[in-house]
Order: sequence, then C-alpha cells, then structure tokens
Amino acid sequence: DPYLDLAPTNNGILAGLVSITAGCAVVDVGYAAFIGVIGGLLCNGFSALLLKFHIDDVVDASPVHFACGTWGTIAAGLFATPSNVKMSYDTGSCGLFYKCNGNGPKQFAANLVVALAVIAWAGGISIIMFLILKKVNLLRVNRENRSCWAGYNGSRRISV
Repeated sequence: DPYLDLAPTNNGILAGLVSITAGCAVVDVGYAAFIGVIGGLLCNGFSALLLKFHIDDVVDASPVHFACGTWGTIAAGLFATPSNVKMSYDTGSCGLFYKCNGNGPKQFAANLVVALAVIAWAGGISIIMFLILKKVNLLRVNRENRSCWAGYNGSRRISV
C-alpha cells in the first residue's frame, strides 16, 4: 500500500521554525533559511538516534525542541548581523562570523552558556520528575490501559 507519513513532514516544518526562533530578529533571511534547513536535518538525525538507543519519544518532541532549540540558540550566536542587532536591541553586538568591535566571540560564548544553562535546568528538572513518576509507578501506562492500544502501531499514515 502506498502511504504518506505526515509526521516527518510536520516535524521538519516545526524543526525549521524552532531553529530560527532564537535568532529571528537578528539574522538575515538567507541565514534564516539555512538555519531552518540545518534544523530539519538535525531533527531527522536526532530522531534516528533516539530510535537507535530505544528511547521512546512518540511525537519526536525532543528532536524538534531540544535539538533544534539548542541549534537555534547557538546559530544566533554565529549569524547575528551587527545591523540587525543594533536595530533590534540597540547594542554593538553581533554573531561570531561578523566583525563588531570584537563582540562576536563574546556573543557566541554567551549563547553557548545560555544553551548549556537551559539544557542543565530542563534536563535536571526532567530527571527529577521522571524519577518521581517512576517511583510512584506513574511513568508507564498500566496493563489495563495498555491493552486499549494493542492494535495501535504508532503510525500516522495516510493512504494515497
């Protein structure tokens, strides 16, 4: 049966949008498209990595939001133009690939620190939450409810 699986298409679109969100005010259009395309590829790669390690993420929220959000934050520190930063924030900063009074490396370092801080905070809170849910047996669906989904294979396919 020929079919169309819309999940990768939807996630690719979301990946591009999430990737450019951090830098939307400070990068030029061409770099915005580049950042979005890299985000889509990164999303697919991260999704494959989750499958390889048998990590359950049914809707691929981690590849879209974690991987692409991190990439977008870092990309803003690379591609922010001096004129866009001046217009948006009235500062003399820019991305690493531009010259602006030596502020490019500082901006890139700041974006890396922010990305690492968000990873540490969200990861730490998530670990605590999942450990608590596991301890009180709420992390997995119970057997009675799992049987309702016995025929569901996770597919979001549309026949064509």
